[in-house]
Amino acid sequence: MKISILKHNATLYKTLGHVKRLEIVCLLQGHSLTVNQIVQMTALRQATVSQHLMELKRNKLVSTKKIGKEIYYSLIQKSLVALTKFAKHLSSLSPFEDAEPTVI
Repeated sequence: MKISILKHNATLYKTLGHVKRLEIVCLLQGHSLTVNQIVQMTALRQATVSQHLMELKRNKLVSTKKIGKEIYYSLIQKSLVALTKFAKHLSSLSPFEDAEPTVI
């Protein structure tokens, strides 16, 4: 695998490695939400939510659409299909298992 692909993947994993960013990603599954809606659902400060959304957008995990005065954030599904499969695989593993590595 090329180093550039590995670096890109490492950046994505780092982006999704923050608990609050993962919470925002979960909230955006199947929905488009504004910053204020996410603030109400997470009890995070508006500046914090905006910062997390900008990081997700910078890494091409969310897109924006302006409707009137509101900006709606939504997941870019293509970016998350492989990551979701990988996350499901990781969550199925027990840290105490002595299992053989699985090739994805």
